[in-house]
Amino acid sequence: MRGLRITLEQNMPSYRKPTSFVLKESFPLPSYSAVIGMVHAACDCKSGEYIDMQVSIQGSYHSAVSEQYTRYEFGSAYEKERHNIHIQANGKSYGITRGVGNIEVLTDVKLCIHLVPSTELDLERIAHGLRYPKNYLSLGRWEDIVNITEIKTVEIENKCLDNTIPTRMDAYLPKNSTLSKKRGVKGSIYTLNKKFTIKNGIRKWDEQVEVYHIATGTVLGRNDIMMDEDQIHVFLA
Repeated sequence: MRGLRITLEQNMPSYRKPTSFVLKESFPLPSYSAVIGMVHAACDCKSGEYIDMQVSIQGSYHSAVSEQYTRYEFGSAYEKERHNIHIQANGKSYGITRGVGNIEVLTDVKLCIHLVPSTELDLERIAHGLRYPKNYLSLGRWEDIVNITEIKTVEIENKCLDNTIPTRMDAYLPKNSTLSKKRGVKGSIYTLNKKFTIKNGIRKWDEQVEVYHIATGTVLGRNDIMMDEDQIHVFLA
C-alpha cells in the first residue's frame, strides 16, 4: 500500500490527557485525533468534512517538564467574593475566575508519522496541504507549532525479515492488532480518540483506539512486520 511518511520536530508541545485537571498531563506522543486534526487543517477542510485515513505514530522526546499557564474557569453566576472577572452576556451576569495552573510539556520532540488515506486522491491532497498550508501547522495546543522536515510517499508492506529489527522510536501499537497479540507486548495502555464528526460546531468522538506505548528498541520478531521501504516500522490504526 502507498502512504505518506512525515517527520517533524517540535520545541515544547503538550499533548494533553483529557482526564487530567490539577496538573494537565501530556501523552508521550500525540493522539490519533490530534494528528488527523492537523491534517484536516492543512487541507483546509470545511466543517463536517472528514478524510478517512489510517495513522501510525512514533517519536521521541528529551524530557518532560512542568510550566505555568493562565487558567480561566467559566460558567457560573457572578459573585463578587468569588470571581475576579465580571461579564454581561444575553442580559445575564457571569463570573470568571482567573488563576495560575500547571501543564506538562515535552522538550525536543521528534515524530515520525505514517498516513494511509482511503483513496489515492486523498493521498495527493494531504501531501499538497502539508507542503503548502494556508496557515502555520500546530500539533497539541494551538501554539505548539510543527517544523516538518520530510514528506515522502512510501510503499508500506508486511515483511518477513531475516533478522529482527528493533524499533527506532517509541510508538503506539494498537492493542487489537495481530502483532501485539502474537508477541505478548507489554507497555502503558492508553485509550486514544481517533475518528470524529462535527455537528453544530460540537465535536463528537466516533472511534477510540486502545494502544500500547512501546519503547525504543522493542523487538517484535521477524514475521508479519509492517514496514515502509526504508525499513521503518509502521503500526497503523
